[in-house]
Amino acid sequence: EAASANQMYPELLCIHIPKTAGRTFRQALKCHYGEDGVLTLDHQFLKKRNETLEDYPVRNYPVVHGHLFFDQLQPFATPASRWITWLRHPVERVLSNYFFYCTNGYVTRKKKDPHLQLMTLKEYVHLPKKRNVMTRFLGELQLRDCFFVGLQEHYSEDLGQLAKKLNWSLPVEHFQLRINVNSSKPNLHQAISKDSRQVIAALNTEDMALYEEATWLRSQGYWRPRFLT
Repeated sequence: EAASANQMYPELLCIHIPKTAGRTFRQALKCHYGEDGVLTLDHQFLKKRNETLEDYPVRNYPVVHGHLFFDQLQPFATPASRWITWLRHPVERVLSNYFFYCTNGYVTRKKKDPHLQLMTLKEYVHLPKKRNVMTRFLGELQLRDCFFVGLQEHYSEDLGQLAKKLNWSLPVEHFQLRINVNSSKPNLHQAISKDSRQVIAALNTEDMALYEEATWLRSQGYWRPRFLT
């Protein structure tokens, strides 16, 4: 169904940065807006199909959510649209992304190319496209201009704050962060040395600064519900 003339869709533009609780959050969105109320797209999916967001009825959906860059979504923003994203400590986010590559991305590519070699963590973290990923997804979007920024480390509490801001009533299970556990390698994170973590932090200085800003703004109650505004 097409959105009626007086509806300003999309209401929510949700940038899902990889490995920042996006799948869990998507389920919460679908719980409130319905399966048909959330358009989920991925920039890599669009690229493979040689498509853009213009090929989809973005303005018919109250919510757009996915691995999409600010620059891709910004043309569809209305004056009433609200920007939402989730962040995660950059070192943990990079490690999670690497382990996902080891157990999913690499395995998939290996089937197509049997000679493909698994990248080491050191090789992976030095790739330019794997550095400062959160900053690149947000582009020109400033944290202070977001309607809400949550931190994965505080998922339950932060989702509760967002639910209050938007008057959502969600079942309790949506406040449980779904961790994509690599069951075959449950202790990989503990095996990462302090030096390796420092290298990753140094390679992601923009993301570290972004995360520190978000942590500070959150501590000041920047995105908390304001009932007396």
